[in-house]
Amino acid sequence: MKVLQVSHSPFGGVGVLVTNLTIELAKQCVEVGWFYPGEYDLLFRPYVRRSINQQGVRLFALRNSPNLHIAQGLTHPEDEINQPSIESRFDAVLKEFRPDIVHFHDFGGLCSSLIGIAGVNSVKTVNSHHSYWFICPKQDLIFASGPSICSGPNADSCVRCLPYPVNRSRLNRARFSFGQRIVYRFIPAKVRKRIKEPLLKIRHQFQAFAPLRDTCEDGKNIRGKVTEKLRRSYVEREKENLRLMSQEVSLNIAVSSFVKRRFVEWGVPSEKFIVQHIGTHAAEFLKPVSREIKPPIVFGFIGPWNYNKGLHILIESYNRLSSDVKARLIVYGEPGVENEYGNKLKEMNKKPSVEFRGRYHYEDLQRVLSEIDVLVVPPVWYDNAPQVVFEGLSAGIPIIGARIGGIPDFVRDGENGMLFEAGNVNELVKKMSVLANDSALIMKFRDGIRPMKTMREHAFETISLYHSLIDG
Repeated sequence: MKVLQVSHSPFGGVGVLVTNLTIELAKQCVEVGWFYPGEYDLLFRPYVRRSINQQGVRLFALRNSPNLHIAQGLTHPEDEINQPSIESRFDAVLKEFRPDIVHFHDFGGLCSSLIGIAGVNSVKTVNSHHSYWFICPKQDLIFASGPSICSGPNADSCVRCLPYPVNRSRLNRARFSFGQRIVYRFIPAKVRKRIKEPLLKIRHQFQAFAPLRDTCEDGKNIRGKVTEKLRRSYVEREKENLRLMSQEVSLNIAVSSFVKRRFVEWGVPSEKFIVQHIGTHAAEFLKPVSREIKPPIVFGFIGPWNYNKGLHILIESYNRLSSDVKARLIVYGEPGVENEYGNKLKEMNKKPSVEFRGRYHYEDLQRVLSEIDVLVVPPVWYDNAPQVVFEGLSAGIPIIGARIGGIPDFVRDGENGMLFEAGNVNELVKKMSVLANDSALIMKFRDGIRPMKTMREHAFETISLYHSLIDG
């Protein structure tokens, strides 16, 4: 069997998952290829760089992709539907590699029309939904200004939420691509890391203060025309993506029950979807903690500091704990580009028993989790399958999780942890108070934790799905 995986890059949450999946598939004698948008260089034109990694996976890196990932703060809806230079190179890879299955994971830096290209080549397609990209160009259904959950898709909301069209013009994208290529070509990685945050801050300020002129010299309303054109583009993006998921994709995979529910509500036929919980590499190397449960109870948070992850909800809740509650809070992670948010979190903290430990490495997880009695996962967005939940449960740690997105699929209230309404500080205070005063309940939750799915088990399930599609 030959399988071509398609995702944004080998980095980030989805990239790590695809990396581990390709390794396990290769171990099971599946011939694996991986098509993804790679780095930018001074050749400017898009081309595919071919290589083979240590596991024998054939890598097809699309360098100089004309579509920038939404992480760069830019989006162009018509290019996200179809982009000829990406399509032609993907078609060439299909004809060269000749896969039996194409498995899509992420379309950042790519375009959804690749699904149709695979269909034209008579290749079965699987589309795993790790985010809400088909509904929301930002992927997370959170308004950039606010922020609050978006009920989208809604073209008018997209126009208001995403950067104004003047900052997404082809000219500005070309300038940004050129600048990015220069930086990656000539500036060492250590220097890039130091200047990344101030450069992003300057760019964000430029976007905020570079309005489109309302009128030109002849008095015509430019803003209204451009806005209406952009709105139509978002409408077309939604319409085409819904058609692809409903008619072209052989099988859609939701990583949690909520993800399937959300897309079915959007209009995708239920029979085109299955729910498959992803595996985790953490289940293969983390051992259950043997820490004795006694006061003060140690609550923990690990992961990036951004608004979506809800660390501000946890800090505020911890501040409100009664003074007679014996507890500590350990926070691992760092704010990244959202430095203002990180500063705000530290200003919010009113208790000396909160420890900000800074960043950690994946290989440090056993040590980090061994310090924690209860892990708190308080996102305010539809977090579909948070790896931090898998990591905590793999280490035998009960979890207090927000009742949102895919978290209830894994945190079973009263069995291996507790759930609270997302964003509800008062309810989280009550849950933390109960556990801080009841060590026996924490031990009960420990005993209720079931083994997590490994990547090996996930690979076997996925291979079975591939065979069922190939065999019709």
